[in-house]
Amino acid sequence: MTAYANGDAAAFEELFGRHRQPLFTFLLHQCGDRQLAEDVFQEVFLKVVRSRHDYRADGNFRAWLFTIARRTLTDQHRRHVVRKVVTTESALPGDAPLEPAGHEAEQPNRRLAAQQLGERIGWALQHLPADQREVFLLRERAGLAYEGIAELTGCGVATAKSRMRYALAGLRRLLAAELSRQLEPTHD
Repeated sequence: MTAYANGDAAAFEELFGRHRQPLFTFLLHQCGDRQLAEDVFQEVFLKVVRSRHDYRADGNFRAWLFTIARRTLTDQHRRHVVRKVVTTESALPGDAPLEPAGHEAEQPNRRLAAQQLGERIGWALQHLPADQREVFLLRERAGLAYEGIAELTGCGVATAKSRMRYALAGLRRLLAAELSRQLEPTHD
């Protein structure tokens, strides 16, 4: 970010490439609306561009970026009523879907199973309490440490860890219940 602030446009491309997928996935799962997530995503990177000269290199760029994203999303929530739409897409528009490497790429059944698992996880994430979902996404998708999550969300490190523990337990419970429901024999 410091290089970009000093005029290196290639540094911005590197930052964007490195952080776009985790950021978009975080936004998408936080708001549950693809269009809103795309709008907030663009607004976040516009804010990064506008504030490049104000960036202080004494912190973690990813934590700074997700702080901007979180505040922008909060502002959006205040301005608009957010529709809850369960979605499983986490790729940016125009991105090719991630393909498994090697032998797995040749097996459509594995791709279908992975897609179905992604759909189930997306569904389960939408059913977690917002504070647990946020910590889960910041930890698993954004790769932030608990200290960074605590600072970003304004809670203690122990609270962040507790929310993560509850999120994981909730995901397991929701996914197990969904699997159990799907495996029940139908009586026609």
